Amino acid sequence: LLDCPLSILWSMKPRFPNKIIVAAALILSAAAILSTNSILQSLDNSTDHDSDSDPLRHLMGNSQSNKTPKTVTMVSTEIQEVALLKRRPGCTGMFWRADPTGKAPLENNNNWPRDGAKLRGTVVEVDGAKWLLATEVKQEGKEWVKAPGGAAMPFEYNNHYYLQ
Repeated sequence: LLDCPLSILWSMKPRFPNKIIVAAALILSAAAILSTNSILQSLDNSTDHDSDSDPLRHLMGNSQSNKTPKTVTMVSTEIQEVALLKRRPGCTGMFWRADPTGKAPLENNNNWPRDGAKLRGTVVEVDGAKWLLATEVKQEGKEWVKAPGGAAMPFEYNNHYYLQ
């Protein structure tokens, strides 16, 4: 949770005294712990997830939900190749998301796409949002490898990452 904010703080080190950087890091850490505890508590009280699943997977959108998508449209049955791009600095890639169609659980989050990675898979639209159901990933400078079962990636995420 803190990778991006702490790396940004650390990059400011030449401009600010160490005491300010350390104080800001402590505040961020405390806020993250309080926020995580609050989210986990709300997840424990929710009936919207499997009781035997890892609650942290819900924070990343990496869990199977009991909710059935309203509409699922296959945009293309042909394998598409796209690049993971970003609009602004921060983070170094994006974790896999669970298949939004609900057809397959996410096996693991291994080999998640880093900045500049290429992805292959089929394109679906779920409840109005476009997704790639990934079959392969190619990290920058590496060979193509199989994506984990159930791995998906949204075409647009938080006005930060996008597929093209």
